[in-house]
Amino acid sequence: MGRRTGEILLTLVVKGQEVTKTPEKVPLGVENTERSPHLLLKKRRKTVPASATKIIDSGSHRHSKTVVTDAADLSGLEAQAQRWLEQYPQLVGVCLNFNAHPGNVVFGQETFCVAGRGYLQEEFAGLTLRLNPETFFQVNTEAAEALLREIQGELNLQGHEILVDAYCGIGTLSLPLAQQVQQVIGLEVQASAIAQAQQNSEFNQIKNISFQAGTVETLLPNLDVKPDIVVLDPPRKGCDPRVIEALIELQSQKLVYMSCKPATLARDLKLLCESGIYRLTRIQPADFFPQTSHVECAAFLVKN
Repeated sequence: MGRRTGEILLTLVVKGQEVTKTPEKVPLGVENTERSPHLLLKKRRKTVPASATKIIDSGSHRHSKTVVTDAADLSGLEAQAQRWLEQYPQLVGVCLNFNAHPGNVVFGQETFCVAGRGYLQEEFAGLTLRLNPETFFQVNTEAAEALLREIQGELNLQGHEILVDAYCGIGTLSLPLAQQVQQVIGLEVQASAIAQAQQNSEFNQIKNISFQAGTVETLLPNLDVKPDIVVLDPPRKGCDPRVIEALIELQSQKLVYMSCKPATLARDLKLLCESGIYRLTRIQPADFFPQTSHVECAAFLVKN
C-alpha cells in the first residue's frame, strides 16, 4: 500500500509446495492481517471465501491480506479481481505470484497482473516511484526521508561530484541524490530492481544516472570512473571482503555506509579505518521500526 498515495496493490502468492501437504483442498480465500506488509500464502484452518472478503474495512484503517490457496484451482480469479477493482476505488491492481520453493522466501520469480495495473505509486523525497509487488522499499518513509536529509547535509554536495550507489536496489537513495551531483552510477545484483530503477529515473526525468546489474564485489573494482563519493547499503551480512578492498583501492573522498546490523557495520568500519585511508567522522542511527530492537545506521567516513 502506498502510505502517501493511498493506493493498494493486492498480490496473491501461490506457494504450492507448502499447501500440497494439507489433506483436504483449501479454497481460495483471504483474511485480514494488520502486520503483514504484503500478502503471504499461509496454511489456515479456516478461510473466508474471496467473494465475501473486504479489502478495506469500513473505517479509516487499511488492511493487508493473507491469501490461502492450494494452487490447484484458481478459476474465477480474474472475474473476482475485476469485482474487487470495481468495488474498492483505492485498489489499483491484483497480481498473482508463483513460488514453487518451500521455506521462508515469500515471492517467487514469476508475477502476473490479473487485473488493473501491476504496480503502485509512492511518493518519496519529492519523487514518484513505481513499486512492483516484489519490490523492497522502506515502509517507514518518513524516517527514511529524515535519514536521507542527514546524508545530504553531511555530504554537502556541490553539484560536480561523481557518486556510486552500491547495493542501490530500485534507486531509493541514488535517485534523490542524482539531483544534486554531476553523475550517479547504481550497482545492484537483482536485474528486476535495476529495471525498476531505470523506469523510475525515466518517469522522474532524471538523466544523469545509470545502473549496472551484477554483484558489487565484481562491479566496484572495475568501474571506468573514480567516484568522489560511494554510498553503500549492503544486506545484513555486510560487505564482501572484495568490496572493502575495492573501497580502499578507490580512495574516494567520502563514504556513506548504511546498515541494518550494527555488528557487521562495526566489523567493516574497523577494516576501512585500519587501512589508514579513511576515518570515521559520525554515525547517525535512525529508528525505522519503533519499539523494536532494530536500528538503521548511516556511518560517514572521509579520506585521510
